[in-house]
Amino acid sequence: MADKVAVKNADAAQVIHKLTSKNMSESLDGYTISKSGMFTKREFSTKPSFAGAKFVDNTNFSDSKFHMGGIFKKAVFSDAAAFNRAEFIKNGPHHPGGNRITDFEETHFERKASFNNSKFDETTTFKHAHFKGAADFSSVIFAGQDTKHSYPYPAIDFESTHFEKQAHFQNTRFGKSTSYNNAIFSDKVNFDNSNFRYGVSFDHAKFKKEVIFQNKKFCETSSIDSTRSSPAEMEVISFRNVTFSEDVSFDKITFFVRVSFQDAIFLKDASFKCTTFLKGATFKCAKFDGSVIFSDMSKNQTLGVIFEDACFSEPVRFANMQFSSADIFDGATFKKGANFIRTRFKGRANFQGTIFYKTAVFEHAHFEGRADFSGTKFLGRSQFSEAKFYNKVDFINTEMQHETSFKGTQFYSYPPLFDGAELHQSITWPSERGLWPHPSKDNALEFIRSYVRLKLEMEKLKNHVDELDFLFWRWNPAEPI
Repeated sequence: MADKVAVKNADAAQVIHKLTSKNMSESLDGYTISKSGMFTKREFSTKPSFAGAKFVDNTNFSDSKFHMGGIFKKAVFSDAAAFNRAEFIKNGPHHPGGNRITDFEETHFERKASFNNSKFDETTTFKHAHFKGAADFSSVIFAGQDTKHSYPYPAIDFESTHFEKQAHFQNTRFGKSTSYNNAIFSDKVNFDNSNFRYGVSFDHAKFKKEVIFQNKKFCETSSIDSTRSSPAEMEVISFRNVTFSEDVSFDKITFFVRVSFQDAIFLKDASFKCTTFLKGATFKCAKFDGSVIFSDMSKNQTLGVIFEDACFSEPVRFANMQFSSADIFDGATFKKGANFIRTRFKGRANFQGTIFYKTAVFEHAHFEGRADFSGTKFLGRSQFSEAKFYNKVDFINTEMQHETSFKGTQFYSYPPLFDGAELHQSITWPSERGLWPHPSKDNALEFIRSYVRLKLEMEKLKNHVDELDFLFWRWNPAEPI
């Protein structure tokens, strides 16, 4: 202990001697260390502690091995710091009650920091770290240590980390649970081809410049602990309350676990072309200030997507998407055009209380489950031409304030319900008798009720041709019941 107090300044040679001497402490806490380029290709069999240390020169730990992890908490790297190909490995001695955590919490990197091709076998934290220069974590392997006893703490922790310059995570492997909660990315960040095997959370993170997520696959080999049962634990990819200040693309990515963008803010354009959500996704209360594309999903299965109370300020495309479960747009607001051309809803489609301020296009859409547009407001044109409804469809209390087209639309099982609806006088109905459903003895009264309501609506609009059609042949079966 006396030696530690007496020596507060040391060069790399003195530090190495201190760490390898059996009679000396292995702590360099609070030291000011110079000539730190000499740490390359070193082996640390015990866990060195540099907590609060200040590295005044270019620091290089490249190709070094830390057999018990390392402590750099609150350290300051005044010049460039390199840990390229460094290994924080777990094959060293493991003392009873000890752990091999690698700790960079609250560490300050004043210049470029490079961890290219390094490996972290155990729990790693950069929580509250500050990177003032570029940060390079490309091709890093974060194996991590994550068990049911460590939940909810992540094995790889970048919570509240600030990246002032570009951050590189391309080709990086995250083997266990990872957190970027409250992280700030002030410049471009690249996650191209990175692999989040177990799960990742970006809750409340801020991306102030371009962010690249060309990962192709998220959590493909996810091995969630079966002892975790709560919904929050199972939703392992999270972008809740994230702010994307520039364009962002998730094109051609497959999410193998459920993902949340709840309350996320997209200030510029967002693209989800050919994106697949195999376990569903939620965009509840998300805000899209730029244009949005969700399209070209015809060859993929998408499960349970929720857009409840989401707000779209610019045009949005859902063309050619395929939804495989109940999908919710209840309370969503579309301030510009909404394109659902050739979209297939294999489960229930919920649009209760949705507001379309401009044109809403559902041409050639397929509704295989029940479709609910109750209380929906179509303030611009609404187009359902050539759409197919295979189940019940509700337009109860719906407002259609502009031209509406059901030309060529087919109702297979039930006529649409328009109780309490406000229709525009320029409304076009399917003209062919075969596009309307054939009643049976069991549902004849229900059919009559629906057609009488439509007849009354046409009478109110003084559309006498359609009024007579609804009164006679549209509900009257071709053959006796």
